[in-house]
Amino acid sequence: MIQNECCQHPAGLFKVSHKLESIMKLILLIGLIFALGIFGCGGGGGESSGGSGSTSKADQTIVASTEESAPPIVISFTPATLAVGGTTTASAIATSKLPLSFSSTTPTICTMVGNTVTGVATGTCTVAANQAGDANYNAATQVTQNITVGKGSQTIGTISFTPATLAVSGTTTASAIATSKLAVSFSSTTATICTVSGNTVTGVAAGTCTVAANQAGDANYNAATQVTQNITAGKGSQTIGTINFTPATLAVGGTTTASAIATSKLAVSFSSTTATICTVSGNTVTGVKAGTCTVAANQAGNLNYNAATQVPQNLTVKQSSQTIGPIRFNHATITIGGSALATAIATSGLPVSFSSTTPTICTMVGSTVIGVAAGTCNIAADQAGDATFNTAPQMTQSILVAGSRYDINDCAVTDTTTNLMWMRCSMGQTWTVSACSGSAENYTWTAAKLLSSPCGGYPDWRLPNVRELQTIVGRTLYNTAIDPTVFPNTPASYFWSDTTFFSADPTLPSSSVWSVDFSYGYSSIYGQNGFLPVRLVRGTLLSTSRLDSDYVDNGDGTITHTPTGLMWKRCLQPQTWDNNTCQGPTETYSWDDAQTLTSNFANHDDWHLPSEEELLSLVDYTKASSPTINITIFPSMPFQPYLWSASAFASPNYLNSAWYVNFVQGNAYNYSGSNQLYILFVRAAQSF
Repeated sequence: MIQNECCQHPAGLFKVSHKLESIMKLILLIGLIFALGIFGCGGGGGESSGGSGSTSKADQTIVASTEESAPPIVISFTPATLAVGGTTTASAIATSKLPLSFSSTTPTICTMVGNTVTGVATGTCTVAANQAGDANYNAATQVTQNITVGKGSQTIGTISFTPATLAVSGTTTASAIATSKLAVSFSSTTATICTVSGNTVTGVAAGTCTVAANQAGDANYNAATQVTQNITAGKGSQTIGTINFTPATLAVGGTTTASAIATSKLAVSFSSTTATICTVSGNTVTGVKAGTCTVAANQAGNLNYNAATQVPQNLTVKQSSQTIGPIRFNHATITIGGSALATAIATSGLPVSFSSTTPTICTMVGSTVIGVAAGTCNIAADQAGDATFNTAPQMTQSILVAGSRYDINDCAVTDTTTNLMWMRCSMGQTWTVSACSGSAENYTWTAAKLLSSPCGGYPDWRLPNVRELQTIVGRTLYNTAIDPTVFPNTPASYFWSDTTFFSADPTLPSSSVWSVDFSYGYSSIYGQNGFLPVRLVRGTLLSTSRLDSDYVDNGDGTITHTPTGLMWKRCLQPQTWDNNTCQGPTETYSWDDAQTLTSNFANHDDWHLPSEEELLSLVDYTKASSPTINITIFPSMPFQPYLWSASAFASPNYLNSAWYVNFVQGNAYNYSGSNQLYILFVRAAQSF
């Protein structure tokens, strides 16, 4: 072949003719080109010297893709830098023009996809370029190139919340993704509004909660720019737990403490929805009466919490135990036909009932003991209880019944308590051995003052004064309020007294006189020209005045009344004595409440509500203006004092009625027990 000839340069070539010289030059040029490898010559790609007729593969190399790439850089990168997570493009050229393949020899630092290099971790990334050759070219020698992989940048996406709302004490979950896939941390930039623990956001107070997301980076990534997101923390809901009571039981008059906790930790308030069964003050529950007590717990909320739903809790209020204090009498002894007032107080405040367990010796009318025969009178006090209180244990006390109060002597009788002698019959009647016969006559006051009687042969019979006449009133009787066995056939009428009524009130008649009613026992004024019956008396006068000299100041807020021996508190209830005067306001009471009052004063605990007779013993009938009581001795008396006695009114026509004294004028009347009157306590049992 020509190629072989060209390559071998035979010596006989130069002997051809000149005509062939140009052809030979052309052949020589072609052989030279093959020798340079342009057509694969010289690389063993031509025919073998044996003249077989086949060609050899050409060699190839990999070179830089641009003239600007200076040795030894063969593989170039665009861009020239690479960061974790970033990419660059590798380029180089094979002299064969065949396509190159790239690979990473450091896959933990970088990876290759095609000619794209991706940073995986910081470090030295080594990229290898290869050309495997083909039918015409041998494989190129592998070329490698290093590129440093730097830290990558990262960003954090928008923070989202699940659920999308937040309330105080509630929670939501924050989430956000960093482009680095590294874990994002969360924090609160408004700690007074919300807190963050992990990715849990908790509402603390109502307002705008700002949550920040951060990714601090690592060996491969720089820190991400902080991302924040707002979420509104609304008012939180709250609930109240079960109400507990300490102690767990409650009785009438007893207390227990209520407690409950709101999930908001705000203070819980308590109230009673059954005020007739129990009351609540603060968290103290007080039993009022037996039944079901319902206590309600409330929490009204605040700026951060809505009001809680009310929580009720029932508690059974059981009947309370009660006891009765000692029975006291306003007289140490009584006489046959005489009486004493019994008092006792139940701890429940309920009224105590009295009965005689020795009815042949004494009887009971309300709280009044009446002597029947000489001997020991036994009185029992009971309180049956009610829906609120259990029955009290019975209390008993004895009182001596001496001989009759009255020493009877035919037409006359002597009252041993006052030493006054009374005619048994009204004027106009005649004593006939055992009865008063005939009808009582009525007289004007002037005529009555002139009356006398041959009874008993005594010349000194006289008209009694009002205080004397009241001593024979039988307040346990009605429709003839006088002992009928001692004073038989007494008309149920007002009787004249010898006492003129003094009044500074110009509207009242100046010629009025005190009279005493023996129908019910009242004392009142009557015009002198009226007509009333008369009962005469004899003996030492009982004074109608109450002078300073009648009282002994005990120096402790008490006085002793010498005519009666009674000891009185100088102040109305509930006043106290200090610096020689009464301190504090006065109060008024219903009769039921008055009977339950007690007092421990001046080292005495036996103070009691006075009987009507005891209270009347303080009236000064000589005073012309209210109050008709010695205000030097009793300095706290109001201008119009109405004072309760302990004496029940006997008439069944006036239920729950009691005696009182009107110290405006000095009258004795009855009043409904629901009225509010003043109280003055007494002690030491004595009579008029």
